[in-house]
Amino acid sequence: MRSTPKTAQAVIKLNYSAKEAAFALGMSAKTLANWRSNGFGPTYIKIGNRVLYPISDLEEWVNAIPR
Repeated sequence: MRSTPKTAQAVIKLNYSAKEAAFALGMSAKTLANWRSNGFGPTYIKIGNRVLYPISDLEEWVNAIPR
């Protein structure tokens, strides 16, 4: 018997939480929070008390860093 995917499982994830973004960038969530408060770092959005990082913006920000 085939199961139908649940709505939450079928949705493509478009944003990372602050903790997920920090992990993806290889830094602590505290560093990312400090960057936010100082106006530095990748673009984020705030919904209520949640901070989210659009995955596409994180990729653009990482690619813009001079190497």
